[in-house]
Amino acid sequence: MRRLGVALATFLMATLLLQGNASAWRDIEWCAEDPVFTLLDATFSVTTNVHAPAADVSQIAYVVDVPENAGEVKVRYPGGRPVPTTVQIRYTLPAAGDDDSFGVTVHVTVTSSRETDTRIELTGRSVTAQTFTGATNTTTSFAFTVTPK
Repeated sequence: MRRLGVALATFLMATLLLQGNASAWRDIEWCAEDPVFTLLDATFSVTTNVHAPAADVSQIAYVVDVPENAGEVKVRYPGGRPVPTTVQIRYTLPAAGDDDSFGVTVHVTVTSSRETDTRIELTGRSVTAQTFTGATNTTTSFAFTVTPK
């Protein structure tokens, strides 16, 4: 998460300086959460970026639907938890077969006092990187295929 924050901050600073409007830099605030999920020998990360200071975000809630035979799902937070975060794992999808690939569906809800955009990035060696956009105080849902590597 720190690498993402540094990269985002560097990009934003360079953009603002190139536009000659460095004073706008003080007005841009983001917070992010990046739980890493491991199941069935596969690992992927779901990074949720919110265009608001962490103080304005009261919770980020993840509901993750996995195959009924997924077994234990491990969740870790490499960057800590800058905002209150919950993760609910539901074993509701069809069992993963012998072909190794399986489906996962993620629902992300960001509760905030500020109505703003969210950007959710799916990354990891077991998935195809994707980006999804949404808004605070609504649920953003997406499904994807996981291939253990």
